[in-house]
Amino acid sequence: MRWCFVIHGWRMEVTASGLASRFIQVSSPDGTVLRFAVGTRAGFAVDRINKRLPESSGKVVCIEAIAEGEEPIEFGPDAELVVYGQSWKLRAVQGFC
Repeated sequence: MRWCFVIHGWRMEVTASGLASRFIQVSSPDGTVLRFAVGTRAGFAVDRINKRLPESSGKVVCIEAIAEGEEPIEFGPDAELVVYGQSWKLRAVQGFC
C-alpha cells in the first residue's frame, strides 16, 4: 500500500513499510512523466529527457514550472529542480525558453 502527499512543495510517497522517497516529477514533451531525485540540476534532467526522446522530435532546451494564471518560471542548467506548490507542475520545453 502507498500514500502520496505534498509537504512544502515536496511530493512524498510513503509505503506500508514506512519508507519515504522524495522526488521531483517532470512532464516530458511526449507525455511521459519522469522522476528525479531531490537536488537534481535542471541540466541533468534536460539531458536525460533528450536521451529518451526519438531522434525525430525536437530537443528539450529547458525545464519550466507552470501554474494556472501564473507566469512560467524557467530553470537554468545549474538550478536545482523544485516544486513551488501543489498547483505548480514542471515540464520540459522544446525549442526556445
